[in-house]
Amino acid sequence: MNAMSNDRTLRQAPGERSPGERRDGRWNGRPFAFVLRVDVEHREAERYTGDPRTERVATVALLDLLAEIDLRASCAVLGITAEHYPDIVRRITEAGHDVLGHSMFHEPAYSALSLADQRWDHRRSREAIEDACGVTIKGIAAHYHGLTNDETYAAAALEGLDYLLGRRPEGLPEDALGFAPYRTAGCDRPILAPAGGRLGASDWSARRREWPWIEEPWSADGARIEWRRRIDRAAETGALFSLVVHPWMLHINEGEWSVVRDVVAHARTRGAWLTTFGELAAMAKNG
Repeated sequence: MNAMSNDRTLRQAPGERSPGERRDGRWNGRPFAFVLRVDVEHREAERYTGDPRTERVATVALLDLLAEIDLRASCAVLGITAEHYPDIVRRITEAGHDVLGHSMFHEPAYSALSLADQRWDHRRSREAIEDACGVTIKGIAAHYHGLTNDETYAAAALEGLDYLLGRRPEGLPEDALGFAPYRTAGCDRPILAPAGGRLGASDWSARRREWPWIEEPWSADGARIEWRRRIDRAAETGALFSLVVHPWMLHINEGEWSVVRDVVAHARTRGAWLTTFGELAAMAKNG
């Protein structure tokens, strides 16, 4: 298994069409959707680069790039990062990007916590981000590669959040556009959960040795080829494609800046609706 062959491996998920069965116009008049997700997490930068300030420097540089290519991103921010670097979160919101939570401390995984502890985490991360930038987040992108359980969804619903990006629950509509309502046992309030045809990819670093699929160093050429291929598949199947990048990895991975620029341009060429998770959730919520 190579570095790109993780649990995001390209495969036909429920709701995807086979190549040639694209349904034009489903995504706000476009054949497929593209979301760039940016995980802003200074603790991970400190762990793998030795300096938490790497995240600040790299996030500012990424915001400049996004302004240059005219792209709004969905920025998943750690609560503790918002507390330590509130100016970065303000820059993100002032630039018009979507902001969502990414847990308070990035550990442990939500699936290892009780319902009460998960509610506390959702609440604290929301408060930290609101204190930093004045924006009340409506969603959470789960850390630890989306390791969640039903209690994670229940906790988010009970805390008043609209959507959560985690492990995909079973039984949701196969033709949903990004999200669908999900109600857990014992919780009357539904929450939007991932649904429908989805493809994804993420940058990677061999410095993260605990990632089981990291068996080779970062390769700009390899990432460019693979990410473009997955975008092509999303265009063919009418799926949502999301790319996850990490500022600290952009800082240390040779050539990743140009790869991000190139794949966004490729998505545009293929006719993608360039959107955010916030927009997708609002569309699902409003029917």
